[in-house]
Parts: sequence; C-alpha cells; structure tokens
Amino acid sequence: MQKIIDTDGFNAVVKAKYGYVVYNKNDIYIGKAIEKYGEFSEAEAVLFKQICKPDDLVIEVGANIGTHTQLLSQLVQSQEGGGCWQSDCI
Repeated sequence: MQKIIDTDGFNAVVKAKYGYVVYNKNDIYIGKAIEKYGEFSEAEAVLFKQICKPDDLVIEVGANIGTHTQLLSQLVQSQEGGGCWQSDCI
C-alpha cells in the first residue's frame, strides 16, 4: 500500500481496501497487515459480506481502529443512497 501520510511519529495513513486508515506503524499485527495488504482479517470480511445486507443494524463493539467498521458501514448502507449510519471508533 502506498502511504498517503507518513509522519516521524508512530502513525501513518494509507488508502486501504475499504477506505483510508490511520494505523500505528509499530503494530506488528494489525498495522503491518494494513500496510502490506490494505486490510486486516479478510476472512472476517468475507463472513460479514455474507450476512450483512443494506439497511441492517450493526453494532460493532471493540472496533479497535475501525478497519471492519469501514466495510460494515458500506454493506449496510441503503440501496437508494439515502439512509443513515453512524460510526464512532474509540
């Protein structure tokens, strides 16, 4: 993945598979997967794609840095382009 923003600190930004992600460059698991592949835990994403449909309500607890949240928000967005979704990653 091409880094969009690379700081002298520990954070970087990449345009990942499902959107832009800020990640910790020193994280040897999630951060390195995002940096190398543009995603983290794609097997879970495959499952989400099978069970989440437009207009579903999804509550993700423990979102970490939000890599799954990006995909989930895209999957449950209304087909008509309207609708509303809210994502808060802490």
